[in-house]
Amino acid sequence: MTTEPELTIHLNGRFRIDTRTGAEVTPVGRKAQGLLALLATEPNFTRTRTWLQDKLWDGDSKSSQANLRQTLRTIRRSSDSLDAVIVSDRVNIGLDSSRVVVRDAEESDADFLEGLDVDSPEFNDWLTTMRSRRQRPAHETGALPISAPRAAARSLQRAQRQIVLTLVSPARSPLGMVEKQFCDHLAKSLRETFDIDAHLAAPLTAEPGLLIAEVEAFGSGDEIGLRVSINESGTQRTVWTDSVIAPQPASQAVIGIAHMALSHRAVVAVMGMMSRPARNRRHDLDADALASTALRKMFTMRRRDLDEARMLFLKAREIEARGLFDAWLAQLEVIRYVEFCDRDKEETAEAVRQLCADALAGEPTNSNVLCSVANARLALENDGNASRELSKIAVTANPSNPLAWWAWSTALLYTGETKTAYSAAKTAQMLSHNASFRFWSEFQLALAAAVTGRMGEATAHLETSRSLNPEFRPPLRYLIGLYSLARDEVATRRSIDLLRKVEPDFTVRRLVDDGKYPVSMMRTAGLVDTDFLRGLD
Repeated sequence: MTTEPELTIHLNGRFRIDTRTGAEVTPVGRKAQGLLALLATEPNFTRTRTWLQDKLWDGDSKSSQANLRQTLRTIRRSSDSLDAVIVSDRVNIGLDSSRVVVRDAEESDADFLEGLDVDSPEFNDWLTTMRSRRQRPAHETGALPISAPRAAARSLQRAQRQIVLTLVSPARSPLGMVEKQFCDHLAKSLRETFDIDAHLAAPLTAEPGLLIAEVEAFGSGDEIGLRVSINESGTQRTVWTDSVIAPQPASQAVIGIAHMALSHRAVVAVMGMMSRPARNRRHDLDADALASTALRKMFTMRRRDLDEARMLFLKAREIEARGLFDAWLAQLEVIRYVEFCDRDKEETAEAVRQLCADALAGEPTNSNVLCSVANARLALENDGNASRELSKIAVTANPSNPLAWWAWSTALLYTGETKTAYSAAKTAQMLSHNASFRFWSEFQLALAAAVTGRMGEATAHLETSRSLNPEFRPPLRYLIGLYSLARDEVATRRSIDLLRKVEPDFTVRRLVDDGKYPVSMMRTAGLVDTDFLRGLD
């Protein structure tokens, strides 16, 4: 005799939970619904507490643990039926599979977890990935084909994003000129990153529901301060604010690197706000939202995330043909080649060469495109001169883009201009202080420091890089080299052990003797003591 499950969880359309009698027992809170949805999509209905915390809450682990415990209590108290199906211990939380059935039928008129808006970037990334996996061919659903013309696709996905930039000071005043130049940098970076109308206007002319970035400059002796506040028009609610005070550059530039770093932080904030799923927007038909999720996944450097990022970039490109998406795909292939050392260089180079050509044809002045192509030319074709020129153009096109400075530093380092490479790497690090790829700029600064003889500084930046992203292999490889130079056996062995956790097939012999292993700068600049390492093997 088969017993009917006590609860049915519906994932398509509005998230809801029904009892066997038809009574709805869906908890009210969004985080509670998100928690149950995360569990219901797992094959065994179980996840670790740590994984759930990371998906639903930002902040430190203690506050996330407390939030998870409170949400569990709320779910249990909301319904005896829910209390009966939740199984938990100190490590895992799950649902009793004998008492729960999940309905995941893909109805043509309903999105997966339609309208479930949880205030968490990690959850929204997960939701975007899950929706993308479930998207069916147009001939089955009647939905817009993925290869539909751009104008038709946009009619379903969203109106163009907009942000209004406003100046506090009179436009022709000295402080107004500072604000205007800052807004120029901010607007260019926003437009390069996604399809957005960023324009100057008075606050009172902004339509309701738009973001307004208010830029205020102020003087303090020989220093210039900048404050940026992002508000929602209509409600006037402030959603983000930041400021900086820094010396005015000695050159003719009105704003300096510290001010441009503020611009990059504002771009990161706006990206987060505008890439959240919205109730009036099909997130799986939103190319910019898909690409934003893909970028975050790409910079985790984890193989599975890189595979998912590639899928999301491809889907974004099918929705909206942008050179930027081709450039990110090229960058992703370079990362996979360098990180995992298991791809054929010639085959990868051939595929990336076409992506780079399409990217440059589509957006030849986009600094993100230029620096991605520059990196590919260096990593896969050893063309340092082309890489140097492309990345220099990228820096000129948008000096507030940390990836442009990173690419230029890399090219300069490989073409022998080490002092300028070190300076460019310092700039990239300053600009990327709060970026998801800061570990990348820390690694580049470490290389430049090592090549220019700053070994202590290089080691410190390598340790910072690997701490920011333990999955990132290059800093561990170079730490082995630098610690071998210092003949620090304990630190060398520790770095070897850490590398083997993310690169199980790593051997000292491969680092020392395999010319294809990606540590060319270590060899050419003498950043390793091979005899010392052979003695450890």
